[in-house]
This record gives sequence, C-alpha cells and structure tokens, in this order.
Amino acid sequence: MTEIRVEKLSTDEIDQAEVRERWEILAEEHQNTNQFDNYSSTLYKDPETGRIYYYEDQINEYSLWEVEEDDLLGNTKKDYEAFVSEQVSEWISNSDDPIMESIAWGHRDPDSIKADPEYTGECKVLVIGNYYGYQPIQWARDESGWEEITFDSAAQAQEWIDEEEDGIYYLSHNEAGRPDYYIIEA
Repeated sequence: MTEIRVEKLSTDEIDQAEVRERWEILAEEHQNTNQFDNYSSTLYKDPETGRIYYYEDQINEYSLWEVEEDDLLGNTKKDYEAFVSEQVSEWISNSDDPIMESIAWGHRDPDSIKADPEYTGECKVLVIGNYYGYQPIQWARDESGWEEITFDSAAQAQEWIDEEEDGIYYLSHNEAGRPDYYIIEA
C-alpha cells in the first residue's frame, strides 16, 4: 500500500453536508448495508486551495486527513478511485470478518465465493436482505438471533436455506422481498 503522509486535521464531528457543498468529490466508496449511517470513504479536493483530503465516516467517528499529491498514483479519476479503494482494502483486511466487510464495501461479489454444492467441510450461510435502498448482511443465526450457525456441509446449509424459503414470507417494513442466501466455506 502507498504510504500516506497525512496531517490529521480533526477527529471531532465534521459537518459532511458543508464539506460536500464546498468541496469537489474526487472518489468515494460506501457501504449500503444499513438504512442510515453507512460507513463511507471519500477523497475530496478543496477548489479554493487545491488541497486534497481523505475523509472517513465511521458513523459516530469522523476523520479527515490532508493528502499530499505525491501520495496519489496520479491525478485522474481512475487514480483517485484506486487510492480510495486501497484505503478501504486496508480497512477490510484489518476487520474481524474480512469476508463480510469485503461484501459490504462491494469489493467482493457473494456469487464469486459461494461454496461448491458438493463441499463437505464447515460452511456458513450469508444472508443478504432485500430492502428498498439498502441490503443488510449477516451470517445465518440460530433462533435466538445471537449465535452464528456453522454447518458441517454445503448440503446441510442448503437444507437450512430450504426451510427458510418454505412457506409464506411476511415482509418487514420497507422490505422488498425475501433475503438472498449464499453458502460460504467457513
């Protein structure tokens, strides 16, 4: 990863609406897993000074750093997007659950990591909700809702999915349809 030489400007709440109104967005990534308060990572340029800033919004913790131009690969849209993607990738790799984080940030498609239906090792079921405007994700949980379920095989996980999809499904408020299920090697 490119080392970022930054001067941390603030850890207090930053008025993002004011920043978005005044500064130009060069690149941005965000999660889309909650109805409100999704994490975001944005590279801005202050048109008055020409300075570039990297901003992380972690819901109730905000950080803003000044980025030097030579920390970027170049000054094209693609270079800015690569910079933000690299920062998010670092975030993902340091998380407690890199698979879930990579999907939440859109760095991985769940279809690309599905277990083979014949897989006989431990696996989990990723549940992606289908709501208007966002897609909450979580691992399948037991009836209490607290414990993640680990299955002994993809076939066992598929049986659990079949039971979930059987019968009438009642939508929650703002829910557009049944969740999608993906069997993932544990």
